Amino acid sequence: MEPKKVYLMPNAEFLREMRAAISDEFKKMQQEARQQQGEQLFYVAQVAKRLRKSHKTIKNLVLSGVIRSTKNGMIPESALEEFLKGN
Repeated sequence: MEPKKVYLMPNAEFLREMRAAISDEFKKMQQEARQQQGEQLFYVAQVAKRLRKSHKTIKNLVLSGVIRSTKNGMIPESALEEFLKGN
């Protein structure tokens, strides 16, 4: 078993590295979700604007399962259509 490596760097540099890594991973997740779904995906803010509801309202609908979302929180177009048909 290899010994663990520890890197020391200034806090600001660490934060930049972490933000870049998280941003890259998030972009990969979004791309994978789009490919798997084969349909348009929306952010909560986009859905809120489209439905003229608050961000908090849409987020609560997603968290309660009323509006289906992907693992990374994106809302597929089909989920939005299902929600609109139900209301």
